[in-house]
Amino acid sequence: MITPALRDHMKPTGDQNHGVQATTHRILGNDGPPRCRILAAGAAELASEPGAVAATLALGYPAYVLTLLGAWKVLSVPALLAPRLPRLKEWAYAGIFFDLTGAAASHAFSGDSSGKIATPLFLLLIAATSWALRPPSRAWKTDPTLPDSARAAVSPELVAAHDRGVNA
Repeated sequence: MITPALRDHMKPTGDQNHGVQATTHRILGNDGPPRCRILAAGAAELASEPGAVAATLALGYPAYVLTLLGAWKVLSVPALLAPRLPRLKEWAYAGIFFDLTGAAASHAFSGDSSGKIATPLFLLLIAATSWALRPPSRAWKTDPTLPDSARAAVSPELVAAHDRGVNA
């Protein structure tokens, strides 16, 4: 059980600059690409950095959640950087979306300031921009050789035909 004294001890001070996250930021740069920020946050969560633990506990989550989130974040970076593997990239982007929207909602529901709510939403905007502007070679395409049962319920062709007023 986390006592109030332990929680106060775990709160980071304004001048703390140590640990895995700080080291990762020194190596990758504080203004690095979002992948670097995801990697730094995931490494800090896996290492149970005091600041990450304190923030997680303050939101009402158990500390073990850090291990899950940290592992997923660290694994998302190679998935995004690897050539090809478009389906895996889509899953990584989806995980980032769920993580950042969940973070914003958690801060909102816990009564945190608007800045703490806006930060993950701003990072989500960057991630969504990265997803939208990715090259076609990294986008997931439906395989036309798949049977109809394995394709999306409504194909782009069917939508276009409907828009033209043609019954397919």
